Amino acid sequence: MKKRLLTVDLMLLVLSLACLLLAGALVVVQPKALIAVGAVLLVLGVLGALNVRRIRRLVARVLHGSGYDAGAGQTALVRLQMPVAVLAEKRIVWYNDSFFKQILAEKDAYLLPVQRVAPGLDFAACDGETGQSLDIGGQKYTCFGVSASGSAEQRVLYFINDTQLKTTAAEYAASRPCVLHIVVDTYDEILKELKESERARISAGIDLELERFVAKTTGFLKRVSSSRYLAVVEERHMKQILDGRFALLDKVRALGNESTAVTLSIGVGRGFSTFSEAEGMAAQALDMALGRGGDQAAVRTRDGYEFYGGVSRSVEKKNKVKSRIIASALADLIRQSDSVLIMGHRMSDLDAVGSAAGVLRICRICSKPAAIVVDQQRTLAKPLIERLKAQGMRDEFITPADALEDITADTLLIVVDTHAAHMLESPEVYEACHRVVVIDHHRKMVGHIDDAVLFYLEPYASSASEMVAEMLPYVGEKEDRPTPAEAG
Repeated sequence: MKKRLLTVDLMLLVLSLACLLLAGALVVVQPKALIAVGAVLLVLGVLGALNVRRIRRLVARVLHGSGYDAGAGQTALVRLQMPVAVLAEKRIVWYNDSFFKQILAEKDAYLLPVQRVAPGLDFAACDGETGQSLDIGGQKYTCFGVSASGSAEQRVLYFINDTQLKTTAAEYAASRPCVLHIVVDTYDEILKELKESERARISAGIDLELERFVAKTTGFLKRVSSSRYLAVVEERHMKQILDGRFALLDKVRALGNESTAVTLSIGVGRGFSTFSEAEGMAAQALDMALGRGGDQAAVRTRDGYEFYGGVSRSVEKKNKVKSRIIASALADLIRQSDSVLIMGHRMSDLDAVGSAAGVLRICRICSKPAAIVVDQQRTLAKPLIERLKAQGMRDEFITPADALEDITADTLLIVVDTHAAHMLESPEVYEACHRVVVIDHHRKMVGHIDDAVLFYLEPYASSASEMVAEMLPYVGEKEDRPTPAEAG
């Protein structure tokens, strides 16, 4: 087979070199013959070049099946609309008319290495179920290969021209909808302290930056309230926005000054098949961005969250109305339960135990039995626990194992100082309880408890104990006050 693969070009090259050596020897013996020898070599060179082209065309016709009675199988492959090529030791030894026209652009390629015709061809990829994608002559092909008679030396390649399909698929992926929920952080707090002219300047500046942001895309922007916007852009433009790391955040932040902070929170739903699904995920992403303190963008995909920005200090958003509403809702949930368990994170600290003690006081005000679930052998707040025990709270601290024995269908679990399921003191207690309340001050993170009936998260707060202390005045009567140890 290797002898058959020696091209005519190579053989003529060897013969030409031999002629040159003989001519050189003749010139050495008879220097006067130099002119005659040169003329002869020139004529032979011209004739050789013409004959090489002619011989190669003849070989091409013979290998292709022209000039003799080809079999029915070969005739069918020749007329097949799909480009087909036969290889021997990675060289092309046969191809059909479609391969000649579509792949070779009507140029002979017999006995040439296949990589010259199809750069990047990988036989292992071609032999796979999905084949290998190749770009040849401005067209997109999927190449499938099969070994002839089980031999790796001989192989048949099939090329499927799926340019239109791949172009349409790429356009479909690039035009997928990405939904953005945009909110101006503490919009009312920012504007109410400003003069009318300054308020108009900032409001117009925000609108202008958002309009410029969307104008660079094929999407649209709608203002749904004084501080909220809805935008829809295509996936192709969302990639550019991500590459720019949401420069919009910096531009809006520049509208403010040292005394007036202007920031945005953005939630993005990306990579979903429908507008409805993308919008729902964008709303979740916005909640995540706000829960982490605002001034950032949270991008929700099928694979999870990505975060951009978040360089500003969290802006305080507390107000007495919210604390009163949360306190009232928590008290109602406690009264509807037959028992309450209070639990923080593993390796509990002073804030976890302190806030748990405050919630325990709320449960007592509501006249419901309650206990704090804590592993006293693995806690950083042992001095605090001992102090509370000395004040009479001996039976209120129980182990996770004891808590599991007392859980009923109407037991309420209140999680404090964390909102991540994987950081709980006892994940088993969490899984056994059907109703869960979360009170935390950390920035919202991936893997948060997502089935809570009440989720109270305030990143501005210095501690969970502070949040519980703000709720205590709105539960019970004036005489229902915490003990000095609980207040401490």
